[in-house]
Amino acid sequence: MIEYLRVGRIANTHGLRGEIKVIPTTDDVRRFDSLEKAYIDRGRERLEVRVTGVKYLNRFVVLRLAGYDHIDEVLPFKNADLMVHRTDAVELPEGADFVGDIIGCKVVDADDGAEYGTVGDVLFTGANDVYVVKREGAKDLLIPVIDQCIVEKDVRAGIIRVHLLKGLDAL
Repeated sequence: MIEYLRVGRIANTHGLRGEIKVIPTTDDVRRFDSLEKAYIDRGRERLEVRVTGVKYLNRFVVLRLAGYDHIDEVLPFKNADLMVHRTDAVELPEGADFVGDIIGCKVVDADDGAEYGTVGDVLFTGANDVYVVKREGAKDLLIPVIDQCIVEKDVRAGIIRVHLLKGLDAL
């Protein structure tokens, strides 16, 4: 299980006073109302920041960070991930998993155990999520997250057992 969970991606700065504009990557956008501490992940480094203000602007969340009062101070955060520690994550409903825990899971056939690959990404289509399964030497396999396809998810063990509907394996 991963230690830090992504809750957004910093799209840009907002105004001249050091605010950042975040594209939320969480199901519960109002979770930012109670966000006090977050981490800006720029690949090689993870910077802890304290959130002092939150407002909503169309599809964005605008955050004010303690100690950052000018656009030039937050400009380097553009395109970075906004993370929270697992202990600060919102509680999920029964049967739900964090996307970060699903990514990297091995995907196997529920009938014969054949390995298809690992989940490399999750697409949010509106109707249902779709697992993007990375396969060595082959095109990605797209598996809809529906009861007919997902037989069992065990993120603690890192395994997702699937039943491929006709045509899904023809990619």
